Amino acid sequence: MNPTTQAPLPPLDTALTVADPSPDPLAATEIGDRILHEAIDRLPDHERETVRVFYFDDLSQEQVARQLYIPAKTFKSRLFSARRHLQPTLVRRLAERKAATFYAFPASAPPNTVAQAA
Repeated sequence: MNPTTQAPLPPLDTALTVADPSPDPLAATEIGDRILHEAIDRLPDHERETVRVFYFDDLSQEQVARQLYIPAKTFKSRLFSARRHLQPTLVRRLAERKAATFYAFPASAPPNTVAQAA
């Protein structure tokens, strides 16, 4: 890869696609949504506004640029920057969630481990 070329970031929704062993898929979705919204709330104002309008108002790039009164190139730059800021936060928070679920619902102990403990 050329040093001046940036690696493309995955779309925001794929950043949330993490296997969650939680017994309640609806609760896992609600937690994922809360994590996403908390991360978005921590973005700088101009990035937060860009993300919310683009993803939650379901507008095209051109429509968002017009609504925010900014050039399309500025919109794309803000969206890229917002994704770059969100990615490490989401990866870390979802990994924490996955680890917490693992410890809350551990796999059952192998039979010989139980017998050895007795």
